[in-house]
Amino acid sequence: MSDIHAFFDRDVYLKLACCDIWQETIDVLGVTHPCRLESAGPKDAENKGERWKLDEKLQSAFLKRIKLMTKTVPVVPAEWLSAAQTDERYRMLQTVQGIDAGEAALVLVCFTKGN
Repeated sequence: MSDIHAFFDRDVYLKLACCDIWQETIDVLGVTHPCRLESAGPKDAENKGERWKLDEKLQSAFLKRIKLMTKTVPVVPAEWLSAAQTDERYRMLQTVQGIDAGEAALVLVCFTKGN
């Protein structure tokens, strides 16, 4: 089996954690090397949980999962993101409605560093 890299932006990473389907998703997709944006961590999870109006029990379980996931899922290397942000295509992607800066950078990281 070959290595399969996957790069997760904050929103997808946090939603998979909130729904408690991170490991199932990784397994189904056959991902061997998941990476996340640095912003996909406990601090942002706390803010999202409040915004999503999770009750106390769900919020607590969500934050526990994020803390565990953060220990095992590495951050996309800063130099990869920096290189993506200097690419002309990065600016072009940001002009597309609905694509934020993190998503634009990850598209280019996948394009240049992906499988």
